[in-house]
Amino acid sequence: MTQSARLLIATMLQPGGDTGVQTHFNLLASYARAQKFPVQICTPFDVSRYLRKVPGALTRVLRPLSREWAALWYRWADRLCLSFVLRRALRRSNAGAVTVYAQDPLSASAALDLRKAFPRVRVVMVAHYNISEAYEQNLMGNTTEDGLLYRNLLRREAKVLPQLDGLVFPSDFLRQQVTARVPEINRIPVRVIPNFAPAVVADPTQPLEGDLISIGTLEPRKNQGFLIRVLAEANALGYRYRLTLVGRGPSMAEFAALAQALGVGQQVRFLGRVERAAKLLPRHRVYVHAALTETFGIVLVEAMSCGLPILAAPVGGIPEVFRNEEEGLYADLGSPRRTAECLIRLLESPDFYAICARSAKETYERRFSPEVVAPQWLRMLLEEEHDSSQAVGSAKGLGQTDTPSKRIVAS
Repeated sequence: MTQSARLLIATMLQPGGDTGVQTHFNLLASYARAQKFPVQICTPFDVSRYLRKVPGALTRVLRPLSREWAALWYRWADRLCLSFVLRRALRRSNAGAVTVYAQDPLSASAALDLRKAFPRVRVVMVAHYNISEAYEQNLMGNTTEDGLLYRNLLRREAKVLPQLDGLVFPSDFLRQQVTARVPEINRIPVRVIPNFAPAVVADPTQPLEGDLISIGTLEPRKNQGFLIRVLAEANALGYRYRLTLVGRGPSMAEFAALAQALGVGQQVRFLGRVERAAKLLPRHRVYVHAALTETFGIVLVEAMSCGLPILAAPVGGIPEVFRNEEEGLYADLGSPRRTAECLIRLLESPDFYAICARSAKETYERRFSPEVVAPQWLRMLLEEEHDSSQAVGSAKGLGQTDTPSKRIVAS
């Protein structure tokens, strides 16, 4: 790693936004710049604004006819635009070695295509998706398990990942999922490093605004409707709590109707998208999360940073973030009643609540703070050695090293 190394973050998303992916690469870029490493975020939106109108216009025409074809077209156009932006950035760069840090397989494929023209380009990808991109698109209703988009996403993943110079997973859960589909990744350096987030500082002058808060896109996978059912069950048990839902999405109207139907409409606030939504966390007592699956969940870390106990199901990589009876309690997604009982125990037992709150903050500081985790990400991204022995050796100190054939490092 040298001061002359350059980092290009390749993503299909605009930098402005509050998804977990955007939070991740913006935090990493800020940390790298603070360490005096030149960083540029490259997106398809960096082309001419007139050119950007074309993909969107045609997508709007195609979508009523076929959501699948609309998504395929938009992805193709985005990849073309990103390739142009990356090529321009690489030509302007005076640095010898360049690391392109891709946030998804499509961005990675655009970067890999440029390696012939720019041989000193190193392409590293992080897998943010839940289970797979195909799974996510199926859940969103854009494809089916035998659909063209579904097959296209799995094919691209299988083609792109083994060509990478490095692959990072924020949880071992996702590493196992992807390795089962694409065992060829055992031939490249693979690392497991958790996400990080800056501490959310509570303002003691701000009053509580509610009991429970959940931040995320309102969609089937995030499953916020389950939280509304938990509120109704708590009411039936004699406990009335207030829930704040932050975010917008396709399920917003459905969830609002559900709240009214269950008689808890006055207890649920739908705030929509809120800039820097994490600032709302200290104004609540518990962070609740009902996702059907979650690779990691940066917002869980943000909540723990300000001492909020967590109530979430042990799905996906969530058990790698917090422990039952320690930083909070595990929810049962199959039973709103049992989850309501867990919530009541957490909120109505001051001693237990205090233990969970203290443990959440301590776990954040020990495992997820930028001071602990960010150097691991930057060290991995800017590592210039390409042979396998150097790749494994350079990873020592980040965590435990697996066998050389797998080259897995878990922090």
